[in-house]
Amino acid sequence: MTPRHPKLRHFRPEEFRCWWPRMDPRLLERLDEFRHRLRVPVMISPANGALGRHLGMNSRSRHNVDMWGSVMAADVMLPRGPILGSHAMGEQVVRKAVETGFGGIGIYLDWQPYPGMHLDIRPLKPDGSPATWTRVGEDYVALIRAWEQPQENIT
Repeated sequence: MTPRHPKLRHFRPEEFRCWWPRMDPRLLERLDEFRHRLRVPVMISPANGALGRHLGMNSRSRHNVDMWGSVMAADVMLPRGPILGSHAMGEQVVRKAVETGFGGIGIYLDWQPYPGMHLDIRPLKPDGSPATWTRVGEDYVALIRAWEQPQENIT
C-alpha cells in the first residue's frame, strides 16, 4: 500500500528518486518543516542509500525498507557555505532538527560535495531527547566531537 504523501512546500517528489512511493509521510513532513525553519537550501544527498535501502530483517537502520516497510530516514546536505562547520552554527542546525521532531540526528562534516546530516523519525529516548552522533574516522561518537575536528574539508 502506497502511503498518502503530504503537500510539500520545499521538496518535489522527483528529489526522492525511486523511493518516493515508499517515503514515510511523517519523514516528508518533518523534512519540509526543517527546511522551512532553517531558511537555507536542504537537498537530498546524491549518494546511493541516502534514502531507502534493502538491508534484510536484521538491520534496524531507519533507511531499511525491509524492516520498517517505508523509508524513515534521509541523508541531506546543506550546500550553503559552512553552515555545519562551526560549533555555534552547527548547534543551531541541530536545534532546528530537534524542534522539528527528528528522533535521530547525525552530523557528517566529511561528506562530499557538502557536509550533511542523517535525519530519521525513530522514537525519542525515554528522556525525550533524540539520538545524536557524528563520525570521527570509523567511530560513531558524541555530537560535540563533530566540531573538535580540523575543518579543512568543510566547504
